[in-house]
Amino acid sequence: MDLKTLQDLEFNHFLELITNYAVSNPGKNEILTLRPINSLSLLKERFQIVKEIKSRLWDKNFPFPKISNISSLLAKVKIKDFFLSPEEIYVIGEHLDIAAKIYHYWEEHQKECPTVFKFIHSIQTIPSLQKKIKQSVNAQGEILDTASLEIKKIRLKIKQLKAKIKAELDSILHTPAYRAYWQEKIISIRQGRYVVSVKSEFQPFLKGIIHDYSRSRATCFIEPFEILPFNNQLQMLIKEEEEEKKKILIDLTKTIANEINTLLNNQKILAKLDALTAIAQYAIEFDGTFPKFSDQIYFKKAYHPLLLWQEKKENQKKVVSIDLKISPPTKLLIISGPNAGGKTVALKTLGLFILMLQAGIPVPAEEAYFPIFEHVFSDIGDEQMLVSGMSTFSAHLKRLQNILEKIKGRTLILIDEIGKGTHPSEGIALGMSFLDEFKAKGAITVVTTHHDILKVYGLKDKEALNVAVGIDTKSLTPTYQLIYNTVGMSCALEIAEKLGVERQILEKAKNYLGKSEKNYFLSELIKLKNELETRKNLIFKLFSSILFLKERWENIIRQIEEKGIDKLLSKIEQTIKSVQQKKEDLEILKMQRQALKELKNISISSFKEPLKIKPGDWVKLSNRFGQKIAQVKWVGEDKVEVIIGNWRCQIPKNEIKEIVKKAQVLHKAVNVHTLSAPVSEIYLLGKKVDEALTEIEKAIDIAVLYGLKQMRIIHGLGSGRLRTAIQNYLKVHPQVAGFRDGHAHEGGQGVTIVDIRH
Repeated sequence: MDLKTLQDLEFNHFLELITNYAVSNPGKNEILTLRPINSLSLLKERFQIVKEIKSRLWDKNFPFPKISNISSLLAKVKIKDFFLSPEEIYVIGEHLDIAAKIYHYWEEHQKECPTVFKFIHSIQTIPSLQKKIKQSVNAQGEILDTASLEIKKIRLKIKQLKAKIKAELDSILHTPAYRAYWQEKIISIRQGRYVVSVKSEFQPFLKGIIHDYSRSRATCFIEPFEILPFNNQLQMLIKEEEEEKKKILIDLTKTIANEINTLLNNQKILAKLDALTAIAQYAIEFDGTFPKFSDQIYFKKAYHPLLLWQEKKENQKKVVSIDLKISPPTKLLIISGPNAGGKTVALKTLGLFILMLQAGIPVPAEEAYFPIFEHVFSDIGDEQMLVSGMSTFSAHLKRLQNILEKIKGRTLILIDEIGKGTHPSEGIALGMSFLDEFKAKGAITVVTTHHDILKVYGLKDKEALNVAVGIDTKSLTPTYQLIYNTVGMSCALEIAEKLGVERQILEKAKNYLGKSEKNYFLSELIKLKNELETRKNLIFKLFSSILFLKERWENIIRQIEEKGIDKLLSKIEQTIKSVQQKKEDLEILKMQRQALKELKNISISSFKEPLKIKPGDWVKLSNRFGQKIAQVKWVGEDKVEVIIGNWRCQIPKNEIKEIVKKAQVLHKAVNVHTLSAPVSEIYLLGKKVDEALTEIEKAIDIAVLYGLKQMRIIHGLGSGRLRTAIQNYLKVHPQVAGFRDGHAHEGGQGVTIVDIRH
């Protein structure tokens, strides 16, 4: 991927924000190394993994891969005669525990999350090494008694010997003859040996070895000769213990070294899993949409990810969404409008969205369609190179030439202010020449501009499309919306006037603007306006004809139902002849003849009389009720009461499709009870608004049929858009008696409790 493009679009800055969701340093590093890819199969797999992870994040037992980076530890085990410390071995043990926990979790959920399980399937658990480490070391860096039989024996001897030493010293401390000697009747350790605290003036009277003095030298620490052999024996045992510890650590290090490839492979998978989990969390937090692969670019209600993040940080609602669309045959999008109107933001939003999606990251938009690009190039910002002495224009020109040389396959090019940095006329002429070459090579290019000549180019070229950034004409403030098939006006003079620039300066500026350029631009606009008027008239004429045909057709159908088709065919032909005499448009005549031809092929049996339903009839219901068979109990003017299985309800007559014979009832009776079971809880986490409302509508219908009184809708918090849409929908639903946010123990504002009306 082109390095300048990544810098221009702030892709690495965006990745740094995503690392906030990772729980491990290897996972953070994995995110920072993410780069866009152009493999459709790999992207589909990556998005599916993120979807499946996202579907499980609500689970309180979800195993986050909180691993340490063990690469440096594993590198050390290759060094001859080197062995790991207990703390380092414990870290590797933790790593093994997390790998095993994650493997077993996704193995348990592989039916609903097969792609994640396939992804982590190569994780290898090493139960024997896990057990060995747990038996040998703890989190405090201590070697446990269970590490070996020998260390257990040695420590038992040490414990017994220490008890013997303390008993002997305690006896000395309580000898009446020594009562005046003691500074304190406590047993201390100096240089690893047990000693007693003696007043310095009594030191000559207690036989033993002096090991230390207090800071004031008022106290000396003496090892009495009585315990000298015991202390010597203790030092020997401690030395044996240290040797056994070393032996244990060497053995563990050697075992770990034998599994180095497995451990490194596990870390690689867990780091990637942490990165993908972070992406899934980002998608939940910012209502990320998963894309559909298409030949067109279409992002509905798209928000620039970095601006959206800043908005969340500042807890303000100020970011405006835009619609971005480029469909064949368009190869060039020309965005124009005033300064600070949102041109560059639109350009960067499009570019960053493409990079995110090709890195497998959902985007903050309501809908997302895009093709996979082999290359994305940009030229955004002032690239004046002071060190090399290259001017803004030279740098810009060199970049355009570099892009032209690298175009290969499907390419997206984003250019801010093409032709900048030199004489406007020459710069834009050169820029337009590059645009011609980009189009000739099949690239899709998006540019921003203030130049009217480029806007006219967009009006005349069939592969180009003008887009204006919106501006409030009264206040001259930007709306940041994109208006397609429209040129944007820079409004520099109008803005200057609003800012209080003197009138005489404005008048001179208008004269300096030049008449020739304005006249040329206006003449082109007039031509376009005339062409649009012609098309508008044609569309109006065709629309009027369609309305006329629609009215005639409805009359024909009505008469067919009343009198039958045979008597009307001749009348229809007469009607069409009359229409032909009044209409001169050849296309309309063809449409009318085709309508007659199709009408003649319609069998009389296709026009059915209204069903005559009476109590006791067995009827087939519409698709809304799964085409179930029910028995009619009561018939009203517009509604009927039916029994479906064990449930009685009233439904509109138009939900009945046909009356069935008793034999059919017996044949299909097995299906009477196959209505969907009612659900008291719906999980909508990660759903789009349309999908969520469809599921809610279906669930409420079934709940009404079954007599369910209350439902719990789990939609999460996120940005709040899904919750707001659901509650607005519930306000107007006729079967909803009321609703409320969940209490704290029910899930708070991430849950809506619905009361069903019966």
